[in-house]
Amino acid sequence: MSASPARIAVSTSKDFSASAEQVFDAWLDPTQVASWFAPGLGPMCRIDIDPRVGGGFHLDQERAGGIARHRGEYLKLQRPRRLAFTWQVEGDEGYSLVQIDIQQLPDGGCHLELIHTMDAAWAGYADRTRQGWATMLEGMERGLSREAEQGGAARKLLITQAFPATPEVLYAAWTDPVVAGGWLLTGAGSEQAQHLLDVRPGGRWQITDRRDGSDYTARGEYLAVEPAHRLVFTFAMPQFSPDSDRLTVEFEPAGDGCMLRLTQEGAGMDAELGSLPAGAPSGSETGWREMFDRLATLLIRSSGRAGQPDTATLHFERLLPGSPEQLWPWLTVSDKRAQWLAAGDMPDATGDAFELHFDNTRLSPRRTLIPERFRRYDKVCTTAHRLTCREPPHRLGFTWGGEGEDASAVHIELSPAGDQTRLTLTHSRLVNGAERINVASGWHTHLAILADRLADRTPPPFWLLFEGLETDYAKRLKAADLDVGV
Repeated sequence: MSASPARIAVSTSKDFSASAEQVFDAWLDPTQVASWFAPGLGPMCRIDIDPRVGGGFHLDQERAGGIARHRGEYLKLQRPRRLAFTWQVEGDEGYSLVQIDIQQLPDGGCHLELIHTMDAAWAGYADRTRQGWATMLEGMERGLSREAEQGGAARKLLITQAFPATPEVLYAAWTDPVVAGGWLLTGAGSEQAQHLLDVRPGGRWQITDRRDGSDYTARGEYLAVEPAHRLVFTFAMPQFSPDSDRLTVEFEPAGDGCMLRLTQEGAGMDAELGSLPAGAPSGSETGWREMFDRLATLLIRSSGRAGQPDTATLHFERLLPGSPEQLWPWLTVSDKRAQWLAAGDMPDATGDAFELHFDNTRLSPRRTLIPERFRRYDKVCTTAHRLTCREPPHRLGFTWGGEGEDASAVHIELSPAGDQTRLTLTHSRLVNGAERINVASGWHTHLAILADRLADRTPPPFWLLFEGLETDYAKRLKAADLDVGV
């Protein structure tokens, strides 16, 4: 009797409409691997590929029974004809060998032969192994065909947005669970959120947000971590889709702030973008934009708070780009002032009356749901004032609300500070806690929008920022009268 073979070979083959080069590259491109590796079994949570002889790969997939981890080392990479690599599944002893030969066909397509050589102890899994590779090759064909129909590479979502913060602060907003808990994958209707962030290459992250009594979970794995510069991680929501996307977040200094660049790619993102009418924003882009608005409001709320020299006075200071001469029109010229505060022609002579016309909802092109108690202000609101001081380009003063002793007072000074200007705003004669909360929240919001306009940033929605600041100031100023209004 002859001895049983120590190893067995399982083979499968497939004809592709794509070229040999395209099929070869599909084995090494993380975006394409995410679309064809064991399709339907679960989202990919890790795809690390070092495409060189001696380099390796690490492919993890979330499945019903846990995470299936696959790794190997490249033994041959002869583009576009031949690949060979070891293959090991975590928990199994030893490794097997996969050899792939690709032959270009006259019609522009190619023929692929795959041989998987394994220990004979796995003979009972031969048919399952053959079917597994056949299914993945079918997935590869679908992905390459979809790419050909699109006339190029898979679609990617790219979003850039400027923020009033340094790269270090913005990076912390993505990696500090306390800060991330205020904006990342949580919404206005969040009842409870849990952010578990193990920020290191190979570390796992998971965010669970409860809304309307249901939990929504996103998870993934960090692939690259470069503090204050770049984060790369996988992103999946298994309860909605088996797909796993790849997210790259980059931080770059821009003026007095930071430019954030987000790229989301993968089979799911490609399909979502491909299904949209020309020019229509995707649901993913809308979702990220809403989250970025919440992040911007958190950053604004955490800095530039009003000082309170006494119980009737609020004091703000801001360093703004430009000279006092350049900033003066933003205080006095109607069309410029309308971009951050209110429209209305301002007189030259002190003692003269004038009106300001507020249209707060439209101070930002970004839109959000207006809280019910602010709905009556979703229109132009007019207020009466009287000029008390006008000394271009340094001092401006006017009354605010009421007449005579019933009116509070606003005084603004502009002074040079290097190549910037220091704006000092004092609002005095505030009679009660509710008024102080309202005024503090309003000026903080309007001055933040002015800073964004001057820095050529898109400001967050007015009411989203105002509502958060109102909550902050109600706690901070310890107002006795909490019946706040606008």
